[in-house]
Amino acid sequence: MAKHVTFNDIVQARKTISRQDYSELEAHHSWLSPDEMEKMTERCFQTAARMESGKESKRESTYRGLECLSDKGKDKLDAVINSCTDAVLDEQDRQFYLFEKIQDSEMIALASMDCSEECSKKALRRGQSDAREAKRCYRRMRDMETSRTGKHNNNNGSASSFSVSDEHSAGAIPILKTGNTKGDIRESALPQFQEVMC
Repeated sequence: MAKHVTFNDIVQARKTISRQDYSELEAHHSWLSPDEMEKMTERCFQTAARMESGKESKRESTYRGLECLSDKGKDKLDAVINSCTDAVLDEQDRQFYLFEKIQDSEMIALASMDCSEECSKKALRRGQSDAREAKRCYRRMRDMETSRTGKHNNNNGSASSFSVSDEHSAGAIPILKTGNTKGDIRESALPQFQEVMC
């Protein structure tokens, strides 16, 4: 099956201010402070401990993304990584034995892909689930705004995106906040670009 990309014929552009132009208050509302980062990390480990004990997650938290903080999850991840590493090294050894050099990098890539295929499928399913949830959230937010203002927004919400790069204010940690309520912070291990389809 060939991969392909399609683009929406309707192009929407929204202007936004650069982070360099944020006021101190805007930066405070957009970036985690070191103290907030420490508290969030502490909550993650508390939630992971609850997960490992077999208890249900609390209403305002989720176990999603914390699986590797548990002993069982860490062991499972380590097994996948080791299996993939072994497959790649075995394929390299095979090629050195037969050809005395790396002859076919595609075969090495295939060895890695075979081991990580289940992880890729899970990630795809999770991404599709997230896309559905994002659409539901967007519709709820739009409906709340419509009921609050009485105005209907004709924006069909085809796509929006945000960018987080390695440049940030001194004393701030480059993790974008999505709200100011407890438990409503989405974090990212490294600065990155994310595309959100609504």
